[in-house]
Amino acid sequence: MNMTIDDIKITIYLAKAKSETLAYVALGFPVEIEGSPAPLSISGFRIMTDHYQRHGGYRVVEPQIIRAGKKPISIFFMQNKELWFKMQSKILAEYDKLAARKIFNQPDNETS
Repeated sequence: MNMTIDDIKITIYLAKAKSETLAYVALGFPVEIEGSPAPLSISGFRIMTDHYQRHGGYRVVEPQIIRAGKKPISIFFMQNKELWFKMQSKILAEYDKLAARKIFNQPDNETS
């Protein structure tokens, strides 16, 4: 199966507390193993404010682990940088739609 970026399901949950983290993101990949559907989900992405004002003032941060007293280590890496930038743009576009609905008091707290 040849997957496109449009096949990836993006689910966004707005953060409840006011902080640099604006929302949490999960990506769902439609995968088949031995002919049976076996969707893969990766959660832990975050949309955060960006002080460098890229992408409208926010950015996508990959899932990370933090070892005691050490710097965070990303646990997701997409080797194709062009594809990663497209994925970030798609995630941020979905976030923009969700944030716009929130501004106009529409009831959804997540999008997919």
